[in-house]
Amino acid sequence: MGTNKTDVKGISYFNYTPTKTGKIQYYVSINNESGTYPPTHSPNSTITINKDTIKLTVKTPSGNVGDKKTIKIKATDIENKVLANKFFTVYINGKKVGKYKTNSKGEITIKTTLKASNKLKITFAGDENYKSLSKTYTYTAKAKKTIIKIYKAKTLYGKTVQLKSKLTDAKGKPLAGKYVKFYVAGKYVGKVKTNKKGIAILKYTPKKKK
Repeated sequence: MGTNKTDVKGISYFNYTPTKTGKIQYYVSINNESGTYPPTHSPNSTITINKDTIKLTVKTPSGNVGDKKTIKIKATDIENKVLANKFFTVYINGKKVGKYKTNSKGEITIKTTLKASNKLKITFAGDENYKSLSKTYTYTAKAKKTIIKIYKAKTLYGKTVQLKSKLTDAKGKPLAGKYVKFYVAGKYVGKVKTNKKGIAILKYTPKKKK
C-alpha cells in the first residue's frame, strides 16, 4: 500500500482510504537498507470496513388541508457530504408516490396535497457503500376556514319552503360536493350536498305545534 518512516518513538503512520466494504488483511514490513536490522514483517492484521450510514434532512410542509405543497429531502453521509445519484422510494399516507434520484446537491423534491394528518415514509434499498434505510415522518395541516350564508325564508304551517344556504371558503370560493346540515329551532331536519355554486337547498314543511 505504501511506505512511511518511523518517528522518534518508533511509530509509523500511513493513511489508507478503502474503496469497498468488507475485510482487508494487512501487515507491516521493515527493510533496513543500512543492514542494522534484518528484514522482517509483522503478523497479519485485519481491517473491517463497514457500510456508511445515510442521514436525511427533511423539511415537512405546513398549511391548510387541500393546499398543494412540496417536500424537500436532502441526503448526506455521516460527514455531511452530499450524496448525489442515490435512489429513494417515497410513500405518502401508505401510498407509493415514486422512486426519486438525488441531484448534484443530494436533494429530491416531492409534490403533495395536504391532508389533515399526513405520514411520509422514505426508504433506501442500500448499495455497496451505504446501509439500507427506512424513515417515517408525520405532519398535520389545519382545516380550511369556511363561511356559510343562510338565506331568509317565509312560509305558513303546512306549506313547503326551501331552506337555502351557500358554503364558501375564506376567500369566497364556492365549495361543491360538501354536505350542509339544516336545523330548525335547534332540531335537525336534514342534510343536502352543495352544488357547483356551493348552494344547498332543503325542502322543509313546518308543522303546527300540538
